[in-house]
Amino acid sequence: MKIYIIAGEASGDLYGGMLIKALKEEHQDIEFRFWGGGKMSNAANIQPVNHYSETAIMGFWEVVTQLPKVLG
Repeated sequence: MKIYIIAGEASGDLYGGMLIKALKEEHQDIEFRFWGGGKMSNAANIQPVNHYSETAIMGFWEVVTQLPKVLG
């Protein structure tokens, strides 16, 4: 089974890490990919596809200017 998780900030990273850890305890064959941070990375034992700090944006104009990066 393959699971992709996206966390956009620190609390999502924390809960994502807890979710990954719990799922790995139940199913050892799960593969993870994620956008997240250190908590998810430690739980999954792999690096994130994208660290949430690289795409943490706020405000209308900031979202518009960063849209190509987020969609890429």
